[in-house]
Amino acid sequence: MKRIADLKTVLLVEPIHRYRLFIEGALEDSEFELVSVKGPEEAFSILRGMTPHLLLVEDNLPGWDISRFLLKLRECGVECPFIIMSTQSSPENIRKYACLSIADFLVKPIDEDRLLKSLRVACDPGAVSENLLSRIQSRGLANVLVTDDIGASRRMMGSFLKKNGYTPLEAGGGAEAVNRVVSGGVDVLLLDYQMRDMNGLEVLQDLRLRGVSVPTIMVSAHATSEVVAKARVFGVVDFFRKPVDFPQLVGRINDIVGHGEGEVSKRQRILVIEDDSQMRNLVAKALSSLKVDILMAADGYEARTELQFSNVDIVILDMNLPGIDGLQLLREIEQSSKNPQVIIISGYVTGDERKALKKDPVIEVFTKPVDMNQLRKVVNHALRAVTV
Repeated sequence: MKRIADLKTVLLVEPIHRYRLFIEGALEDSEFELVSVKGPEEAFSILRGMTPHLLLVEDNLPGWDISRFLLKLRECGVECPFIIMSTQSSPENIRKYACLSIADFLVKPIDEDRLLKSLRVACDPGAVSENLLSRIQSRGLANVLVTDDIGASRRMMGSFLKKNGYTPLEAGGGAEAVNRVVSGGVDVLLLDYQMRDMNGLEVLQDLRLRGVSVPTIMVSAHATSEVVAKARVFGVVDFFRKPVDFPQLVGRINDIVGHGEGEVSKRQRILVIEDDSQMRNLVAKALSSLKVDILMAADGYEARTELQFSNVDIVILDMNLPGIDGLQLLREIEQSSKNPQVIIISGYVTGDERKALKKDPVIEVFTKPVDMNQLRKVVNHALRAVTV
C-alpha cells in the first residue's frame, strides 16, 4: 500500500486517452501519484491548487506550441523538472528542448521500466551519483571507459587516468562502447563525438533506448552549439574540446565519482560566452592559473544551454552574440535562481551604459581590447568572494 506522505506527484499533460491509461497503469504500484489532464488549460487550472514534483508533457499539444507552454509554466513560478514525450526525435526538437532545460526526453512508445527510471532520476538526480559512489567504494578503483576510434588517443588518455587512480577501459568505436556499458562495470563513459561507426550522440541514443544510463563526458574537436545542446539533452554531464586539458578532465571525473577523501571535489566554474574563438582562447589562457573549470559557449543558444544545465560561479559575457544577444542572456541570468556573478565584455559602452549595466549580478564591465591581467584580478577576487 502506498503511504501518502511518501508519494511524489506527477502532473501528466497528455491529450491522447490511451497514453494516459498506459502511464496510469505504469505508475499504479510505484511511489508516484499521478494527476492527468488533457491539455495546458487544465494544467494551469490544476497548478493553482497544487505543486507537483514533476511534469510529464506530450510535445504535440493541440493549439499550443510546447516551447510557449513550458516557458509560460516557468513564468508562473513552476520550478519542478519537465520530461517531454514525443513520437519522434528530430534534431530541431532536441535543440529546442535543450534550451528549455528539460530533465529527459522520451520517445514513444515508452518502455515502462524506462519511464519509471526517468521519473526517479528527475525527482532525485542525486540518487544516481550516490549509487555510483557506493558501488565504487565497495569495489575499489572507478572504471572509466575511454571511447575513441584512434588508438593513440585512447592510450594517451588511459595512461593519464591510470596515473590519477582510475582503471581505464577501452572501446575502439561506438558499437563496442554500447556493448561494454550494457554489460556493466562502467562507472564513467568518456566518449569521443566523431567516430567512424557511430557518433557520440548515436551511442547515447542507443543506450537510452536500451534503458541504460552512465555518467558521460563527451570529447570533440568539432563542438558546435547544436552538438553541445543535443549532448546535454542526452544527459552528458560535461563537454571537453580537443586538445583536452587532462588535469581539468580528471578534476571533472573526480566530481562525478566523489573522489577526494570520500567527498565530491567542487572546483569553481567559469563560463566564457564569446563568439570570437581567438578571444575565447585568450580569456581561457589568462584564467588557466586560477585552478578552475572553464566552460565555453560560442553563441547565445549554446550559452543558454550551458547556463541551464551547468552550475557556474562566474559568467564572462560578450554583449554582441549571434542567436541570443548578451542583453537577453543577462536578463535570463538575473531571473535565474542560480545567481552567478557576471563580467561583461563589450566593444564599446558609454559612461551611462556602464553605470546602468554595473549592478547585481554584474560586477565589472570591460571594453575591448581587454586587459587580461586586470580581468584575471577581477575574476580571482570574485572567486574568493564566492568561497567566503
